Amino acid sequence: MYIRRILKRFFSILLAVVVFALPSINVNASSAEVLSKSDQQAVVGLLNKAKDYEIDIKSDKQYFVIQVENLIKLNNIELHVPESFIVANSKLYKKLIDGTNVLTVNIQKDGFHEASNISFFFDKNNNVVDYAEFHLKKSKVNTFQIAAYVNGKLQAEEVTDTPFVTAKEYQKSKAGGIKTKGWSEFLDCMNIPGNIATRLALLCGGVCVVTAGTGCVVCVAGVLGIHGGAITACLSSSF
Repeated sequence: MYIRRILKRFFSILLAVVVFALPSINVNASSAEVLSKSDQQAVVGLLNKAKDYEIDIKSDKQYFVIQVENLIKLNNIELHVPESFIVANSKLYKKLIDGTNVLTVNIQKDGFHEASNISFFFDKNNNVVDYAEFHLKKSKVNTFQIAAYVNGKLQAEEVTDTPFVTAKEYQKSKAGGIKTKGWSEFLDCMNIPGNIATRLALLCGGVCVVTAGTGCVVCVAGVLGIHGGAITACLSSSF
């Protein structure tokens, strides 16, 4: 329950950040809190935490990778993308939330945004207790499609009207433009269109409420996928 309370607080703040940063997006006022200076500081701390808790020791990471691969071989984990990419693209976050270890695997596949990933959550005994898939991909009509799976089951899905672009394509489209300081610049730096970031935040809030906290793990997956090692640089350039 302690983990769930932390996750709910994390994403209520994330939601407030995104809506505050994008006032031009039509979002119901009841969906978000007014972002205070203290909340801004809390967000910076939470985003930096992912960086601080990332472990780049191959032997440590390999241990968790093997755990996941064994579960897949035994058909105890149901994935919705090919699982052969796990070893090459994984990141390990040790004791990220109340001692929980998280192994995040970015999905590198045509038609998927770079933030797409699968995250596996381990308890203090290093057993997988939850896993989440976060898909940010191209729909049949070439727009962003968001899908969230928790423990193999679809939790939420939306086909947006925002044209699909990869992070690299979005970054290229922003090159040479006038840059301002603040949250909007931060989102641009992270290479995700602002209205898509808003939808992700709203999705996180909805999943966390509907599933009484369990579904919040997919939101953590989304944030860790967006993280991509770039948060520190983006925070430095945006504030």
